[in-house]
Amino acid sequence: MAKTFLIRITVLFVYSTLSAWLFYELEKQPVSNAQTADNMVNSIKLELKTKYNMSENATNRLVESVVEEEKVRSRPDWTFARSVFFVFVSLSTIGYGDTTPKRALTQLVFLLFCMLGLPIMMLTLKSAGEIIAAGLKYVIIFTEKHVFKKNDINARKLKLKTLILSMVISPFAIGIMAIVQSYIDEWTLIESVYAWMVTLTTIGFGDYVPCLRLGKAMEARYSEYGSITTSILMAVALFPTLFLLSLVACSLSCVIDAFEVLKPSVNLVDSCKSCCGKIKSKVTGNPDQTDHTISDNTVNS
Repeated sequence: MAKTFLIRITVLFVYSTLSAWLFYELEKQPVSNAQTADNMVNSIKLELKTKYNMSENATNRLVESVVEEEKVRSRPDWTFARSVFFVFVSLSTIGYGDTTPKRALTQLVFLLFCMLGLPIMMLTLKSAGEIIAAGLKYVIIFTEKHVFKKNDINARKLKLKTLILSMVISPFAIGIMAIVQSYIDEWTLIESVYAWMVTLTTIGFGDYVPCLRLGKAMEARYSEYGSITTSILMAVALFPTLFLLSLVACSLSCVIDAFEVLKPSVNLVDSCKSCCGKIKSKVTGNPDQTDHTISDNTVNS
């Protein structure tokens, strides 16, 4: 066990270090962001001084006010529809970070909310994934019976076929949503695929948020109809994300079923080794050590 842990942590360290170096080489800049920002501010100050004859203190206050105003403007208002978006994003463990609780009481309530809500969301996604997997199994059975005229369907093969079908459907669905998202948010196709993969792996950087622009547009257009209507529309905008998360849960469920199918093959290998050991002991006249070893391994497992 210790040897396995040492190997895995070494692989993790090497992989992480090489990945960090790769991302550094891809994203490094000749000038730091702080230096770029200072150059921009200094150019604005110089223009204000030369054109409007403003003092140093006045230009500093004006620039600081504009920067602070932009920060305030970028913060989303806590409407009920935005709260619905925040709840679903939090419970799905995506956590984009565009909306976060600021008050101490809200942060405390959020901790209690997660302790109860996270298990509920995980169980719901698990159930949704199982329903999708059952639907895929029905499609496979229907196809084999009515298209290929096969009435005898092997349960093991059915689980493996369901896994393969889910693995095919998942990237296809992500590709479709990426194309739609690139049209809605005016992103490139690579940006759309990146946004959905970051979302579905629940990394949730927050630099690209799928369906957020659509939700904001619905909230702005239908705000006159009340908070309930805009909240329902926001939930509709979140449906693709929840559906794809359910599809990921379906794939994981199918993987578990496939592993259960492969377990008997391990017992078959042990049985073959046991038979070979017995044959060898009869031929050579030596005691059968293999059978005892296999029996011990079986008991331990």
